[in-house]
Amino acid sequence: MGIFLRMYSGELEVQAKRKALAVLHDEINRILNSARDLAYREDILRTAYIMDDIAGYISGVAFRLASMKISSLKKGKFDDDVKQLIGMVVDAIFKLNEMARALSINPSSTIELAEEVQRLERLVDAKYRCIVIKALNDISVIRDLLLLKDAVEGIEGMADKCQEASDSLTIQNQRVTCLTRVLF
Repeated sequence: MGIFLRMYSGELEVQAKRKALAVLHDEINRILNSARDLAYREDILRTAYIMDDIAGYISGVAFRLASMKISSLKKGKFDDDVKQLIGMVVDAIFKLNEMARALSINPSSTIELAEEVQRLERLVDAKYRCIVIKALNDISVIRDLLLLKDAVEGIEGMADKCQEASDSLTIQNQRVTCLTRVLF
């Protein structure tokens, strides 16, 4: 009977240790999940601030373009160039919108959309450089030259912010994917 009591008490000790470890494991998981949730929310907030920066650029660009003489814009067909540049940025913003939606619906598609935003940002950069060089050659009124340069620089800045927001959404996608793997 003494052997049986020693075995039985040893078994109880092992069970108590297992229960304690299970409780600790659950608590650690809760803490880790809370930390992950907090980091995910910070990423969302950071992305929202980047998107707000994009909106800030819009008013600056509009002000500069409104301050220019229309004849300076029409002379070198800068109005068409600026429309194309703005169109590319609008496309990038639409891609960002799709990325944000895809995070909850189809996270794997965010990578493709991020690549598209990056492609658009590169096109905007190239177009921006061409417009600045063209303006230096074609616009003789310094005031209009500076206003156009600042306007297209603002549009290019919006494209950069789109790229930054895309990067942030891609990071969020990776966190969501990792969290899903851990939880399931």
